[in-house]
Amino acid sequence: MPGPDVRYAVIVLDPGTGTRVAAVVPWPGRVVDATGCLDTISGTFGPSVAATVVILPVERIPLTEQGKPNRPEIRLLGRDRADYRPGHRPPSCHNTNHDDHR
Repeated sequence: MPGPDVRYAVIVLDPGTGTRVAAVVPWPGRVVDATGCLDTISGTFGPSVAATVVILPVERIPLTEQGKPNRPEIRLLGRDRADYRPGHRPPSCHNTNHDDHR
């Protein structure tokens, strides 16, 4: 999924729904292109995989105390979205956070 606007991304499976939640951090001053992310996933893994992915633009990846991606938190963030459905192309997200990618 990495592209010119994607600084960091984590994809986690939501076993309750079978949906893959992609938390995507853009480079500072850039915008996550959800359509581009889904197109890249489709081209790499096939349209059947892309159809199960929800793109979740975030400023920071939620981390555990050990500094690893907090998969349960990412799932919850995905579920909290009003438009939580696989293959949906949400509005882009601007990143104004100039700290590290997490």
